[in-house]
Amino acid sequence: MLKADLHTHTNYVIPKRDSKISPKQLIDFLAARDYDVLAITEHASMKIKGKIRMIKNPTKTYFHFKDYAKKKGILLVPGVETFIEGKEVLLINFKGDATRARTFADVERLKEENVLVMAPHPFYGRGSCLKNKLIENIKIFDAIEHCHFYTSFFNPNKKAIMIAKKYNKPLVASSDAHRISQLNTNFSLIDAEKNVDSVLESIRKNKVGISTRPLPLYQFLSITIWAVLATIKQEYF
Repeated sequence: MLKADLHTHTNYVIPKRDSKISPKQLIDFLAARDYDVLAITEHASMKIKGKIRMIKNPTKTYFHFKDYAKKKGILLVPGVETFIEGKEVLLINFKGDATRARTFADVERLKEENVLVMAPHPFYGRGSCLKNKLIENIKIFDAIEHCHFYTSFFNPNKKAIMIAKKYNKPLVASSDAHRISQLNTNFSLIDAEKNVDSVLESIRKNKVGISTRPLPLYQFLSITIWAVLATIKQEYF
């Protein structure tokens, strides 16, 4: 079984507006906790002052740090988080030009390139979360995310779990980490060989389990306050 986090962000592409984690910090932290697989999914597009703007070269983190990750024993997988018809979508094993992915029809064509399409935090409160767009386009999605940001009394993942079961879609636990404190409470265990093709195929065949625990109240409140401040400052989270 491979321990994996397939939704993370670093400060490498958008240093002043995004994550507080450097790529080496992220890789070192997860390597020390026996992770096998990591996807760094930088934002390929962001909503800035109400407008969606494309980000230049969002996959450069993968190309610049894949060898470092390999030395640390981690298989680094390319990917991006991007707006598709105004909603956030994860494209795992995506290396190309993100301007090719603007509509759900575009995303469906990318699947021919062995891109795994995942629904990140689909039923959370932000307007950019998929919500009903996930159900309307369910055939396009290979997996649904179980996000780390929940407590014993607040858990928007419940609907994601229900939809995953209803449509027989794999549930993948990941952190969506922008800070170190968000890591390692929520991860996946994938029954695969340690290569990209095997990992993606195993997810599609639902050979994946999740390990997850709710955040303690102090940590949940800390992340919430940070997210609110980030919104006020026009940063991302």
